[in-house]
Amino acid sequence: MSLSICFSTKKVNTSYIEHIKRNVGNNIDYEILFEENNGEFPLTKMYNDFLKKSKYNIVLIVHDDLIFSKNFGKKILNSFNVSDYGILGLAGTTDIGQKGVWWEKKHLMVGTVHHQKIIKNKITTYPSKYSPKHKEISQVQVVDGLFLAINKSKIKKEFDTTFKGFHFYDLSFCIPNYTNGVKIGVVHNIDIIHKSVGATNLQWEENRKLFISQYDNIPPLNSIPSIQNIEVNVTKYKIDIIIPHKNNNQLIFDCLDSIVKISKYPKDNIIVHIADTGSTIKNKEQLKEFLVSLPLKTILYEYDFYNFAKINNLVSKECLGDLILFCNNDIELKNDAISKMVETYHINKKNVGTIGARLIFPNNTIQHGGISLYKNKSKFHLTHTGLNSYYGASTKTEIVLGNTAAFLLMNRRTFNLIGKFNEETIECFEDVILNIKLLTLNKINIYSGESVCIHKESSTRKLSNKLIENTNKDYFNILLPILHKNELKISKYINKTYIHGKL
Repeated sequence: MSLSICFSTKKVNTSYIEHIKRNVGNNIDYEILFEENNGEFPLTKMYNDFLKKSKYNIVLIVHDDLIFSKNFGKKILNSFNVSDYGILGLAGTTDIGQKGVWWEKKHLMVGTVHHQKIIKNKITTYPSKYSPKHKEISQVQVVDGLFLAINKSKIKKEFDTTFKGFHFYDLSFCIPNYTNGVKIGVVHNIDIIHKSVGATNLQWEENRKLFISQYDNIPPLNSIPSIQNIEVNVTKYKIDIIIPHKNNNQLIFDCLDSIVKISKYPKDNIIVHIADTGSTIKNKEQLKEFLVSLPLKTILYEYDFYNFAKINNLVSKECLGDLILFCNNDIELKNDAISKMVETYHINKKNVGTIGARLIFPNNTIQHGGISLYKNKSKFHLTHTGLNSYYGASTKTEIVLGNTAAFLLMNRRTFNLIGKFNEETIECFEDVILNIKLLTLNKINIYSGESVCIHKESSTRKLSNKLIENTNKDYFNILLPILHKNELKISKYINKTYIHGKL
């Protein structure tokens, strides 16, 4: 394993070179190349020179003011060895956008970089955390040039020397490679501290305009963290699955098919309760025929109204199992999320409230990674962690404020004990209220990031003025007073930074 480490600097600092040597890692061959450059040459020219002069295939180009963690060089070599990536970095974005500002869409940023700044004559280090850390490389469109690792045998384009000065050398290098099929990614197992914070200037603005004039039609990225196969052996619990439904039979057919074909949980331990809330006679007959063909025990209930809380509460009275899984009809399993969530319940059953899954839209962006609550001054903001991003939700198991009832598992007796879903709501927030109530009873709500489903949200739900009006009523009349009343009890779940898309 061999690595060329390169940097451009105004004046060579031998202590920086020694710092690189101490932390690059053992048992690897490496060289360190540097050039003094006090503004005479643009970075694009300097970096092309490094690519030509370097004797090794893997080239790492870095800023001259970084503090590296141990084995950074060895880790970057390992990342190339186990992948087909051509360019790797520590921070980037999955969508550069039309303005050419890679940090514009914060919820689409990926990675973590620590920065330093002086506050009251003291050096303070703080993390700029753009996403959770993932085990695997996160595919992006561009990476920040402060740490730019390149496999010379895989790139298709060199640095674009039409970009002058010290800005946009990274974007104008990444994007033409990306559009020519080179995979670009962010690694999460290397920590650095950047001793400065980048700043824009006139040269930056000129290069930005040049960039957007050249790259105005960048193809979108369509990538997500890999979805793991799940092997678990906790199968003793009886599960009642409740699915409200109306008319769009293909949705529930896909939902039930995925449970049958993908979940390995014993079918004898599952009863599916379908609450039809007003389908046409033709659609109900079609649904009944389909249910007969399934290797699952199903029960169909017919109602002439729809209210999420009331429907689920009514059907729950017919449930006798250990666990209830509330499931929307537009859910489709991507892996054996049911078994994994049951295992999570089994491990934490003494204290557990709700258990949720990582839900993704059909376009592979995140729909739900746990419920997040933010407070800005006196205003509360609710969202789903990672909403509309690719990598903004964790792929691990985490304790969260709560989970969406679109796919939510909990103990049946606990559900009954806390009074079920709040039926005062007109449109929504029943799940948020349920999760908060569990927290006030010292339960924990758990998000299972390994459990993955597609949520085809909006397939049956259309935004209307009435829906928006009812949502606002539920928020201001019911949810907001509950948040204020229990703010102290749930304070550790209230975030100060608001970066995700709004619900």
